[in-house]
Amino acid sequence: MNENDIILFTINNQNKFPSHRLSIIKERLEGMTSQESIIATSLDYQDTSMIICLSVLVGYLGIDRMMIGQVLLGVIKLITFGGCFIWTIIDWFIIGNLTKEYNYNMFMSYVNNLPNKAITPEP
Repeated sequence: MNENDIILFTINNQNKFPSHRLSIIKERLEGMTSQESIIATSLDYQDTSMIICLSVLVGYLGIDRMMIGQVLLGVIKLITFGGCFIWTIIDWFIIGNLTKEYNYNMFMSYVNNLPNKAITPEP
């Protein structure tokens, strides 16, 4: 992936990833082929502001947790009505960071499953 595409991706998606991990993402994108980088940049990253809005509006239903892959916690939150709304209020403050970590983990999961280029097969 060329430098301009990497910069464009990080600028457009800086609100979807933890800021202290953007340098790692840039580094990983630099080592990808164009096909690999197209897939990495088109993964279904969750929008942080949308998840925060969901948490504020219907957080007691656990939908916010389910959207970031924490299905069991979402179901527990649904059954307990957001822990009698206490858990819901706490999530208003932490769900944004959890969403960014979810997106970063999704990116790293894809990168870690790429074939290792350092090992070349023998003829």
